[in-house]
Amino acid sequence: MDSLQKNTDAQVKQIDLTLPLLPEMVHIVRLTVSGIASRMGFQIDDIEDIKVAVAEICNQIILKICSATERFSIHFEMMEKCLKVRFAFEHLKPKDFKLFGEDDAFGMCIVNSLVDEVKLEENKDKKDIITLSMFLKEN
Repeated sequence: MDSLQKNTDAQVKQIDLTLPLLPEMVHIVRLTVSGIASRMGFQIDDIEDIKVAVAEICNQIILKICSATERFSIHFEMMEKCLKVRFAFEHLKPKDFKLFGEDDAFGMCIVNSLVDEVKLEENKDKKDIITLSMFLKEN
């Protein structure tokens, strides 16, 4: 394999998507994660689980801050046997932002039941909100 091919393979393993905080953007995120997971070899049931979890996170973020001027980014990291999806604000988190509160803890339960790992970022000084990880299962 020549060096150009190696560089191309390394670059393809990460995708960043930056979108306005609007409800109609959830569909774009679902389609994107579905394509990525399919390309990685995830089974259809796992792809559906990932899509539901990602949509739930998007919906929670948008419900808390619905704004055409604010943007959030989603970083997809494709490893050999794992897909990580990290959500972050374009700028620092808004003051007092909490993705899941007491009134919507059910949403967090849904997300936890659908993906293999959930890392909720509580640090207010960072842009990151949450990272979801899904591991490829052996057939």
